[in-house]
Amino acid sequence: MSTPTDFVAGEIERRSDLSRGEFALEYEGRRPVVLRGAGAPRAEDWSPERLCARVGAAELEFHAGVFDERARASGFPEARLARMTLAEYVQALLEGRASGYLFNVESSIFVTGTLRPELRVGRGRAPAPGLASLADELPLPAFLRPESLIYGMLILGGPAQQSPLHYDLGGEAKLLVQLHGRKRVLLFAPGEADRLYFPSWFDPSPAPYRVPHASEASLDAPDFARFPRLAGARALAAVLEPGDRLYWPPLWAHHVRNLEPFTAAAGLALEELDTSAMLLREHLGHLARLFLKMAGDPRHGFELGSQEGVVAALRQLEAEVLASGRERTSMWAWHQSTLGA
Repeated sequence: MSTPTDFVAGEIERRSDLSRGEFALEYEGRRPVVLRGAGAPRAEDWSPERLCARVGAAELEFHAGVFDERARASGFPEARLARMTLAEYVQALLEGRASGYLFNVESSIFVTGTLRPELRVGRGRAPAPGLASLADELPLPAFLRPESLIYGMLILGGPAQQSPLHYDLGGEAKLLVQLHGRKRVLLFAPGEADRLYFPSWFDPSPAPYRVPHASEASLDAPDFARFPRLAGARALAAVLEPGDRLYWPPLWAHHVRNLEPFTAAAGLALEELDTSAMLLREHLGHLARLFLKMAGDPRHGFELGSQEGVVAALRQLEAEVLASGRERTSMWAWHQSTLGA
């Protein structure tokens, strides 16, 4: 039987004490790296006891019955909101009875960026009051641009708490700071997307929590008959120890597993894909040209006289974009391809 390690093509590079200039030149927006060095957190400072002593009274609200393979396979029948204090959640983790994952929810956010007010929207609007004191303990590393910070979240879980293979919407880059325990992380470059089976933006969602940025395929029990292209997917991997800081660029898909009964990490969301009305207009133009090319090809058989036909056509356009994305990696390449050059 295949396991996640079968998808590994190599290890994520490891470096120590990168300067801001070195990080920007070699990694930022380009490729992942695991960093150690000055300012790395110490595991003893983030033990369950010490964490609860500092912020144990924080009120948490998070999803239960969502972040595990069985829930996904059965349509999330037990999905619900859970509410408890951080101390209560940590105790449930240590006793192996926690069903929810403190991950990717507003109540886990401890800091938001202040230098670019336009980033303080949606989930990044404000830190959770009970966790805000952690911001002083987890300052932004010097190799990052301070103005890039969107928000920072606390992530707590154990082996039963898993995040599916997914990427971060909105083009976030990420710095994952391992605080306590160990995690195994697999990262897939954007060029692998066609092999990873993300639901279409234009498909109906028969089950809650079926979202276009979380893969339909399982890496823990891969079904290659249903997802044949998955067999060719290749990832970079790392096992994170306390003090490790893993950076990955925007739109890299990630598969993360907790390896110990209690793991703590901080996830810093970073803005690296600035946009503008003109850039969005350029994207729209390229996609429209490609769509019109496909519409004129009798092999596609577009029927655009109904909403269902338009949605089906958009699904095909999306599939074409993913299939060709491995070769066309620049705006210039897209420009030329859609013009027919």
